[in-house]
Amino acid sequence: TEIEVIAVPPRIRSISHPTANARCVVVQKECSVDDDNVERISITSIDPEAVDDWNLELLFGSLRL
Repeated sequence: TEIEVIAVPPRIRSISHPTANARCVVVQKECSVDDDNVERISITSIDPEAVDDWNLELLFGSLRL
């Protein structure tokens, strides 16, 4: 699976998983290995029935049109 990430991130970064009902959330950034930027992400599925409080900005980023 390949995910393209834009270089200018919003304050809270999350990326849609291309083949599943999941979001990729950046949990650590700006590590450097041989002059390449490396980011650790956490991929988790979303079970709508198990969510007590939807934080839409965290899940989907800014929803401004």
